Amino acid sequence: GEELIGWAPISTEAKTLVRENEAGDCWIYEVETEDLILKDRRFAVFYPADLHRPCRAVDKPVMCKKVVVKVKID
Repeated sequence: GEELIGWAPISTEAKTLVRENEAGDCWIYEVETEDLILKDRRFAVFYPADLHRPCRAVDKPVMCKKVVVKVKID
């Protein structure tokens, strides 16, 4: 399958915090992003200074296998 992911640096000036989850590890912003298309055998790495908007369809929703790994950075 394929997935469209939006990306922007967290320092983006035109961002508005919409909400955050109770655990304090996810924040939802309203912000313009650059689109990345991930297809077969592609991957992306996002750091704490990156905003990302995952789980978007390129043309129409399709099945895709996805692995998400979170690593604590001290």
